[in-house]
Amino acid sequence: MPNFINPYNFVRCGKPSLRKPYVSVRRFHGLSGTITCELKTITPIFIGGPREGDNQRIRFFKINGEPAIPATSLKGVIRSVAEAASNSCFSIFDDQHIIYRDVPERSKRAGVMRQNANGDWFIDEVEEIVVKNIDLQRMLGQKPSHGLQVRFNAEPGGTYGRRRVVRVAPANSGSCSEEGTLRRYDRGLPPNVISQGYRVAKSSSVSYQVQPEIRQKYKVVIEAIVDPITPEQEKRRWQSCLMDLNGAFVYFQPDKQQVKSFGKNRRYKWVREYSTRQLLERIHDGGFLPCTSRQQLCFCCRLFGTVGEGENQQVAGRVMLEDALIQASYPQLQQVVLRILGSPKPKYHPFYVTTGRRAAPKGLASYDDADSQLRGRKFYWHHPTDSNYQREPNQRLGNQNVQVELLPAEAMFTFKVRFTNLEEVELGLLLYALCLNDNDPDGTVAHKLGMGKPIGLGSAKITVTDLQAHRDADRWRPMASAPNNNIAHYIGIFQTHLQQENDGLSFDQIPNIVDLKDVLTTQALAASIEYPPPYGEGFRWFMKEKRQGYRQPLPCTKQTRDENKTLKDH
Repeated sequence: MPNFINPYNFVRCGKPSLRKPYVSVRRFHGLSGTITCELKTITPIFIGGPREGDNQRIRFFKINGEPAIPATSLKGVIRSVAEAASNSCFSIFDDQHIIYRDVPERSKRAGVMRQNANGDWFIDEVEEIVVKNIDLQRMLGQKPSHGLQVRFNAEPGGTYGRRRVVRVAPANSGSCSEEGTLRRYDRGLPPNVISQGYRVAKSSSVSYQVQPEIRQKYKVVIEAIVDPITPEQEKRRWQSCLMDLNGAFVYFQPDKQQVKSFGKNRRYKWVREYSTRQLLERIHDGGFLPCTSRQQLCFCCRLFGTVGEGENQQVAGRVMLEDALIQASYPQLQQVVLRILGSPKPKYHPFYVTTGRRAAPKGLASYDDADSQLRGRKFYWHHPTDSNYQREPNQRLGNQNVQVELLPAEAMFTFKVRFTNLEEVELGLLLYALCLNDNDPDGTVAHKLGMGKPIGLGSAKITVTDLQAHRDADRWRPMASAPNNNIAHYIGIFQTHLQQENDGLSFDQIPNIVDLKDVLTTQALAASIEYPPPYGEGFRWFMKEKRQGYRQPLPCTKQTRDENKTLKDH
């Protein structure tokens, strides 16, 4: 089986940039002006426009009938690089509670939820006796119901060492030897319940307390299950149903005399100990958390702006990108059914999480470890220019892929960047983020933008063709000297600044700069770049890795680029 390289990797976080108060766009002591840029596509590119029909057909974004790249797309790409290069905050960060289904089956017990008069919650452990292939209504002489007291006979033979009911009778009958209670359970979530059934619960004298934080975690699980697939009204109905726990039959994992986790079916999902935000907080003591105050802004939030938190904390950016317009002659758009894009899997911790220790067993860490932290900022590798990477082999439109208008390689766009009141070092960062310190149309360091990055779309080279800078304050000074318009001059100022922030370390040896260059270099890698093969069945690779104890952590950018480390197919 061939080895492969995961489509994305991570740029490490270095030393956080110093946070300072915002700079008003109305102050005129800095540099203002215009940067003119060219963007050349290296691989086919797709920028989403209007959707058609069943939303599986998407046109290319156009301005006046011609393909274009909106300023918002450009700004997102440039800001992402600028944040990684300058060690700015994670301005766009989705705090996630990772939901999983890893609780060992045999560590679970059955019980009934109970709330006492003081509002405290408990699970009363019960023996769960399986009810299967029995006509309950005929044996009981009435319709079965949740909480109904019954008598029963049971024998060994159920799964997980449980007994199974062979006969059941009304509670006042003397024909069966044991007493219990019928407890209903559902497979699936309302209103899409796959099946309903009953268990007989035989009481015991053992109870376990359910602490408030455990119920809160259960609520997080329910919200995670409901949020992606239901409208608001249906969501509330599901939550009400699932949160009505008093008297519910549940499965749980005990921890001494308390409950560690619980759910309404034996294969319930649970939430990892720490959220992604908590793991981000551990990197340099929270130095990369999103900026929230205009008095404490990182390098990029001062440059590009931020919404902040709370009243009057918004900050306007001092950089404005214009739409990129295509040149007169360009390759014809192609109707292409894309390969299945797949999706990132943050819950797969060997890819997303690393350890804060110098060494860890096999280099692995998880969302349950007290010293784990996020790997860094996600970027996608450049693919070879072979278009077969992007196309669905038989060009059939299924329920997991889309048909798009694809713009082939060698298309040329132009756009302008206008800036106001920047310090020289800020202009240097902006120029670095645009041309990646490789201001050559045939250079080997390039951006990724648009849709389809995991399958090789969106590689593009940006070149700065002109810089016009002036100081507004000098307009009224007849003898003032004109600012330097040399691109390398300002990039050099930024490089010197970053070296000083990193204790004099050479610019090309600063960890985040090393990783950024490794992942954005267009030179070919040692193996194919793809999600785990075979195509369309990558989930099997993740399932096998999980069963085998997560043996393969994600190689870092340097290991992938310089040491030819890959992931192994099974």
